[in-house]
Order: sequence, then structure tokens, then C-alpha cells
Amino acid sequence: QARENSEIASSREFSAGPISPPLCALLLSLGPLAMAELLTAVDRGDASALQPLLESRADPEACGSDGRSALVCACLANNLPVAKLLITYQAAVDTAIADGETALRAACVEGSADCVQLLLERGAAPDGVAAAGAPRPLHDATRNGHVACARLLLRASASATAPCAADRATPLLLAVRAPRDAGALVSELLAARAAAGEAAPGGALP
Repeated sequence: QARENSEIASSREFSAGPISPPLCALLLSLGPLAMAELLTAVDRGDASALQPLLESRADPEACGSDGRSALVCACLANNLPVAKLLITYQAAVDTAIADGETALRAACVEGSADCVQLLLERGAAPDGVAAAGAPRPLHDATRNGHVACARLLLRASASATAPCAADRATPLLLAVRAPRDAGALVSELLAARAAAGEAAPGGALP
């Protein structure tokens, strides 16, 4: 059995293209190897290899050794086709690991506006999920200077004023410090605050 597992694991390094249904069934019968195959397909951005695994009931919420889900990995890589596949096969859009990282936060860190839009359309919470000390998606977008991601979050009614739990920095302050497109980010935030009638906590600026 150990030798069979080793041969399958070795052979996949040289495979190209979709995995055959018989091989999918065998991989799924081997449990951990099926999860490794799915995560490898996600890491490679290989939707054609991923789909037959999902069709054969591989777990779309498989996680790597670092605790990151397959969907988080797809969003970090800005791989929209892989993210769509995982969600189609019931990957949860708001699952968070211990430090509060979610697929939406991952997409905002990397500036993947397409993945942000997909996640919001599929029901991801614009303000993220509750996790002690974790930033919200808008904090990640503004901190990293990703205007398109910030705009999508604001249009989905993310709070333009809620401070980051870790350092109490508001989205506006993070935007001012952003490495790129600070002016555009500030404009988006001010417009959203005006539209929502929001003021910074305690009247503080920014």
C-alpha cells in the first residue's frame, strides 16, 4: 500500500492535463493524498485538474499545513477560475483561520478585484468576520493601496470609518499612508463617508 501511494504521488509530478476519473476515485480512496492533489492543483492554478477532483467529491475546503483553505490560496494568487470552481462546489466564502484571515481579506491584500467581486456576489461579509484583533477587508485594501478592491467593498456597504482593532487606524488614515494611489483611496473613502453620513470615531481625523 505504501509503495502504491508513493508511485501515485511521484507520477502526478509528471502528469499534464486533467486527472482521469479512475485516478480521481483512487485518490479519493486514499484520503490525505486526495487533499494533497487538490491543494497542488490550486497552487498551480490548474482548474482543469481541479474540476474532476471536485466532481469526485474531494473536499473544496481542504486546508494546507499553514491552515489556509484552498479558496484563500486561490484568492492570494488572483486565480478567478479556481476560486469560482471551489465556490461552485460549496467552499464557504467566509471561513476564517486562527488569525482572522479569510478569502476576502486575502483578495484585498493582493489587490484581486475580480476575486473580491466574486466573493461579495456569493455572500461574503463586506466587513469581514469577527476575529479578535483581525483587520477588516477594507483595512487590507487601503493599507496596500488597492483602489478597485476598496471601491467594491464600499459599494457593498463596508464601514468607511471602523478602526483596525490592532492599531486603531481608520481606513482613511491607512489610505493616506498607502504605498500607491493614496489620493484615489482618500476620495473613495470621503465620498462613502459623506453618502453614509459617517464621521470618524470621536470626531477624530482622519
